[in-house]
Amino acid sequence: MTSVTNLNFRNSENIKEIQFGEFTIASTLIPLKTGSVVFEDTFSSTPEVFATINTDNISITTLVQNINVYDITTTGFSYNVYRLDVLGGLWNSNIKGMFLAILK
Repeated sequence: MTSVTNLNFRNSENIKEIQFGEFTIASTLIPLKTGSVVFEDTFSSTPEVFATINTDNISITTLVQNINVYDITTTGFSYNVYRLDVLGGLWNSNIKGMFLAILK
């Protein structure tokens, strides 16, 4: 994970704190996988969090998944990952998630 503080952009809101990183989403025998991520550093207030699935290490090219985040706090967030291409589908290898957390 990486942390940065006090970024200034011309003609834009300043970003007070930002963290980003990668996390492992373990294989599952059910179509829904839940998990959580703990930030490397605690934010001074609740950030906005964006997450995606890194498809670089997925060998099944037809695997379609969706990730959503919830319970966002100053110390981390929880996530759900759903397999969308096969009703009741699962995956049998670990995949990677990536996140960006920003405090304006």
